[in-house]
Amino acid sequence: MYFKRLTFIILVSALLIGVISCKEDAVEPSLYGAIEGKVLDSETNLPISNAAVTTSPPTSSIVTDANGEFKFPSVPTGSYTISVKKSDYTSNTISISVTEGTVTEATILLSVDEGSVTGKPVLSKPANKSEKQETEVTLTWGVETQSAKDSIKYDVYLYSENSLQQERVAENLKDTLYTSREFEIQHNIFLAGCCKGG
Repeated sequence: MYFKRLTFIILVSALLIGVISCKEDAVEPSLYGAIEGKVLDSETNLPISNAAVTTSPPTSSIVTDANGEFKFPSVPTGSYTISVKKSDYTSNTISISVTEGTVTEATILLSVDEGSVTGKPVLSKPANKSEKQETEVTLTWGVETQSAKDSIKYDVYLYSENSLQQERVAENLKDTLYTSREFEIQHNIFLAGCCKGG
């Protein structure tokens, strides 16, 4: 009987020690909010679509829609850095705080990158696949949109209709005009322009 009692006391003591030493850490519930925003051109205030938007600490990576808008619908509360990147623009970063149950709004402005071209070349004349042109032809072109800050230089390439070979006939032009005296009569000639910021 003594052993039964001693065994009972040891078991009860071990159980009490185990219960007392197992202190459960309090787990706080995760709190969530949302981030919504817009990416705009700093000069024109027009929305910028397809800009890459990321957060730090990381949540997810998304791109802006056609209206320049983005949404992170459910993010843990806390401080975040939002970074936005888009080709032909200088990247920008802002800091925000997300609070429980609220939508934090952010507007990020991007400036046109001075070293990039802000438009694509547009051929004025002669039209593509023009036939029976004079042997001396003046090519003219322009850019759809160009900032006054842009310094664009052009390379001009010619392709003959039955050849995949290109011939660079002009390089680093600052003008949007080129006269060639090397066209062959009754051949279709295709013009390709390459513009670069400088």
